[in-house]
Amino acid sequence: MSKSRCGGATGAVHSLEGKMPKLFFTDTNIADFLPEAPKTEAWFWDTQEAGLGLRVRIGTTETTRTWILGYSIGGKDRRDAFGAFSEFKLAEARNYVHKRRRDLQDVEGYDPRAAKQRAEEKATSNKTLREVIDLFFAKGHVWRAKTEKAHERYLRGTVESEPYFKSLLDKFIRDITRAQIATRLDEITSENSKHVAKQARTSLMMVYDFACARGFLDNTDVITGTDDPSPKKGQTPRQRKLTDAELSQVWKAAPALVRLLILTGCRRDEVGYMLWSELDLDKGLWTLPPERIKVPDVVDGVPQPRLIPLSAMAVAILRTIERGDRVRVFNSPAWSRIQATLPAFDKRWTFHDLRRTMRSGLSHLEISDEIAEACIGHKRELLIRTYTVDERLNRQRAAFNRWAAHVEALVSERPIADISPIRAA
Repeated sequence: MSKSRCGGATGAVHSLEGKMPKLFFTDTNIADFLPEAPKTEAWFWDTQEAGLGLRVRIGTTETTRTWILGYSIGGKDRRDAFGAFSEFKLAEARNYVHKRRRDLQDVEGYDPRAAKQRAEEKATSNKTLREVIDLFFAKGHVWRAKTEKAHERYLRGTVESEPYFKSLLDKFIRDITRAQIATRLDEITSENSKHVAKQARTSLMMVYDFACARGFLDNTDVITGTDDPSPKKGQTPRQRKLTDAELSQVWKAAPALVRLLILTGCRRDEVGYMLWSELDLDKGLWTLPPERIKVPDVVDGVPQPRLIPLSAMAVAILRTIERGDRVRVFNSPAWSRIQATLPAFDKRWTFHDLRRTMRSGLSHLEISDEIAEACIGHKRELLIRTYTVDERLNRQRAAFNRWAAHVEALVSERPIADISPIRAA
């Protein structure tokens, strides 16, 4: 190991202004001393505590004094500032340098500069889970209101319930262990259900991803290494689509809300919470705001609304609904009650299956993938966009109208020659 020594003890050491004089520091002379003109910077070393220096800089408006620790490692001199003159009294500065000298002599490989950097990094990264969660919400994620409400419930709690990870909130996020998280997930499962524990774990995992990206953590192993409380391994994605016959039966028994789900292929809450202000029935256009879109398109950092052309059949249904003084087109839908009024088949179906049925139907109607995906609001990041915005909107309208014609033909039992039937899933 290279022998470490404190600089300033022997020999002449040079600065920008020449020699660094030695001076027996006292509270009086270090407070009153100013270097002689025309110098703008001077260094002084204490004769009592080797390695203790004071750097004086004269500016146009003020003079600054900074305590310096001088030392050598591997034959290289280093000069590290460790505090402003006002932050340390002389006795405190001497004591600080004395301790660093002792570390240099007693601890193999000790480097004051590296130790200071580690201490600073630890100070900036020592954030509690609560603080990181607050930053997570403050960063301006673009979520649907429903999604943000769910994250708030799991991470911050509500008026009626406490945060699911309350016992961990005031711990430094770096100090939280996998065992603590796993134990809490087991408790959530016992207190609520596997599904709730799974959702809480998902919300917490997003916080850990955020913390890692901000440098508060080196990795997310403590959360990703925990077991999924409700794993879906081995399950295949849901593929249920309604046949032509099933779709016809559902349509005939369906209220306007469900018929619009069939015609638009939208998610149930997008239609269920539709606002009259979003509709322009004369133009046959529905403008879905970004806050109600699962994954909105973002242009220059700004979430964009989605324009949905409405078929003539969809417009006709909306015109039959009495508007009154309501802001929403429909009252808050009770989906389970609505489903109970609709036909049940041997193979169970859900409202989301209507969306899948429409998407499959568009392919059967020989609608291009780009237009079919646009009709159900899927983003096509890797697909080369063939059409301009206006042309794509016109092609979507044509696709919606063709799908509506197909549905009308099924319901009226008037087959259309150029429309092939949709097979069972």
